[in-house]
Amino acid sequence: MNPQARALSERLQAYLDGRLSDAQRVALERELAENAAARSELDALRRVSEAARRALAEPVPEGLLDRIRGTLDVEDRESDESRVDTTSGGVSRRFWLVAAAAVLGLALLTFVLRPSPEPLPSAVAQTMLDYERGRFALELVTADVAELERFFGRRGIRFSTRVLDLRMMQFELVGGTVHELAGRPTVAFAYSGPAGLQVLCQMYEGSLDELPPTADIRSHGGIEFRVFEVGRVKLAFWREGDLICVLASTGDLEGLVGLAFAKAMKV
Repeated sequence: MNPQARALSERLQAYLDGRLSDAQRVALERELAENAAARSELDALRRVSEAARRALAEPVPEGLLDRIRGTLDVEDRESDESRVDTTSGGVSRRFWLVAAAAVLGLALLTFVLRPSPEPLPSAVAQTMLDYERGRFALELVTADVAELERFFGRRGIRFSTRVLDLRMMQFELVGGTVHELAGRPTVAFAYSGPAGLQVLCQMYEGSLDELPPTADIRSHGGIEFRVFEVGRVKLAFWREGDLICVLASTGDLEGLVGLAFAKAMKV
């Protein structure tokens, strides 16, 4: 790519990225009005960028096209292959090679560098272990159900949190907090049971379809419960309207499931 064509391509990319000053933008727009080849290249750059965004739902990383273009320049010098024709009003085969490489590079960046989301059962189990070890603090310590529900409202939670009094089952409310689980606002409230058994309930907006498969699916009162064991943590998930509820403890599995049966409400 000759220096003049390369400089134009760099300015076009900067124009699309919004990196030009007002004076540079005005000057380039005047040039575009008189240069059909430049308009064609700008249009092609725009289509490639928009296609990449639609396909990957991610913005094109700044400088990616420039880095790929630089690599292809090395190939140009070695093989003296096709160049951009700045006079014919068309876009060269080499430009589309640059464009295809940009999309491929973006795909690789997206899938290689983006961390895989942690499965929900594992995330909930870790929260339970952190609470048990004193690493997950409750913002409000209270045994008053109504007070805790009001607290969740003050903390910006818009869904109904339905905190239950489980003293009839020998579980005393300890308190609760608001935190983030898998990128969504979640309420968590803790109970203390017989022999100091700790149980953590969490509620968030979601779907049971987000959970990985499990062979342990129970049904009670017309409600489906999906049960998991992650290490020594036992979990029971169920749906209440638009909310997902989950109980977690390191105690007996059947005791936890029975407590979930008692707490669940069909909505």
